[in-house]
Amino acid sequence: MSEVKEAKEIKRPRINDEKFVKAWMTAAAEGGTQKDVAEELGCTQGGVASKFKKMAKDGVDLPPLKAGTGKGKKTDVEGLNALIKSMS
Repeated sequence: MSEVKEAKEIKRPRINDEKFVKAWMTAAAEGGTQKDVAEELGCTQGGVASKFKKMAKDGVDLPPLKAGTGKGKKTDVEGLNALIKSMS
C-alpha cells in the first residue's frame, strides 16, 4: 500500500505551452518523434501525447509526430528471421 502512496506523491513537471511548442516544432523539423520531445522536456511520452491531443482539440495547429522508438529505423526482417532459424 505504501508503494502506491509513494507513486502518487511523485510530482510530474508541469509543461509550459510555449516550451512544449518549441520542443515539438524542433522535433518536427529534425524528423524527431514524441519520444524525443518527452526526453527534451523531462516528462513521459504519454504526457507529451496527452498534451498534443489537448492542444489539437483546442485548435493549436501542431504537425503530427510519430510516437517513435527510433527515427525511422526499419526492422531487419530477413536478418531477424535468419537469426531465429539459426537458433532453432
